[in-house]
Amino acid sequence: MKDLPSIVTGKTIKIVGSVIRYQTPPTRNGNRVVYVIMEDGTGIADVTVFSDVQEKCGQVLFREGWLVVRGKVQRRGQKAVSIIAADLSPLNIRGMVSGSC
Repeated sequence: MKDLPSIVTGKTIKIVGSVIRYQTPPTRNGNRVVYVIMEDGTGIADVTVFSDVQEKCGQVLFREGWLVVRGKVQRRGQKAVSIIAADLSPLNIRGMVSGSC
């Protein structure tokens, strides 16, 4: 996660980390957006999970302490970097992905 600031906007990446917290603020259009704050020991990442991924990966999203996230890098300003999730997977004890949703 320490390398996120140097990654090109729009690039698809995979990150692995522990979930610190979830945020589900209200939206104007009523669609639920979940923000997941994750860390991996080198830094923190903000992951945005829109409703389509929530529907597909809901069984993983709120039940796992460690996640593998595949998504695209998005920037909101000079230093604000987030990942727009396309897929979420649990991380099993041996450090292997146990299957995506």
